[in-house]
Amino acid sequence: MNEAPVKIQFALVSHTNNGKTTLARTMTGVDVGEVRDAAHVTTFAEAHPLLTSPAGDTLLLWDTPGFGDSVRLLKRLAMAGNPIGWFLREVFDRYRDRPFWLSQQALRAAKDEADIVLYLVNSAEPPGDAGYLPAEMNILEWLGKPVVVLLNGMGPPRPGAQESAEGQQWKQHLARFPMVREVLALDAFARCWVHEHVFYEAVAPLVEPGKQAGYVRLRAAWEAGNRQRYASALRMTAEQVASAVRDSEPVPEEGRGVVRSALKAVGLGKDEQRRQEAAMAALVERLNGEINKTTMRMLVLHKVDPGEAEAINARVRENFAVRAPIDKAQAGLLGAVVSGAATGLSADLMAGGLS
Repeated sequence: MNEAPVKIQFALVSHTNNGKTTLARTMTGVDVGEVRDAAHVTTFAEAHPLLTSPAGDTLLLWDTPGFGDSVRLLKRLAMAGNPIGWFLREVFDRYRDRPFWLSQQALRAAKDEADIVLYLVNSAEPPGDAGYLPAEMNILEWLGKPVVVLLNGMGPPRPGAQESAEGQQWKQHLARFPMVREVLALDAFARCWVHEHVFYEAVAPLVEPGKQAGYVRLRAAWEAGNRQRYASALRMTAEQVASAVRDSEPVPEEGRGVVRSALKAVGLGKDEQRRQEAAMAALVERLNGEINKTTMRMLVLHKVDPGEAEAINARVRENFAVRAPIDKAQAGLLGAVVSGAATGLSADLMAGGLS
């Protein structure tokens, strides 16, 4: 007998302007909400499908308004069960301080609906410097749900020991809060699907027993989809490389003439070099076109705007550096015309760069 499909819900919360919506876009592969460097950009809680299974199971991700005045918010939530608290929330806050009211609504929804709370923090900020953290930890305790802390803003990849030390610093700081079950790195930009695999695996024990079977099916569907996407990406790469290997451009035939023949005989003719360079330029132009096409296909495959393909490849070219020894004849000339301290410059150029 087949088990009934389940619905599991994650609530994504954080201090305002910490990157929730950006991470939600990354995880869902959909342009949800609005991304802007400002406080209270997300104005209402909204659920987005994160995973589905063939059996009908669903995993939803709630993107919520960020916490603003955390201390005041905690006081208001503590009054939620009495008439005065209801009046302040639904009459005063709703019309006089809408961002504050929205924060309350989002948390009430998370308390009622969420299975697990994902609390996003800016890992670039030392935990001891985040003055809002104690109040927001008390808010998360009020929710009464297991909490997974996600480290965002990890920056460029660094040695494993440095990244591990940063994560350990957050773990030690949050160890006194019993509702925090896991602390994981899941950056909105500097991450790949391998990180998501670690995330889904770490969250598994926190799913309630009655929904475990459905969560297993959801993870199996996610892993199958990623294996297929990985195979498709490899195929696209192989097709591009094979196309470049098969491509060729004939070098135009050499022009004839008495003067041209005479110049070539004494080593002054440049026609052959120009013809070769023209053929190579044609090959490079076609290769760049194929690279842009393949990049667009890759972006579509990974649910990213394909319109950014040319900009991405342009940035790769801008940051591509070549370090190579200079021609020996040029090095000899440099050595002949420089002296003193500058003599070291010519030797360093021959070694492949400046020290």
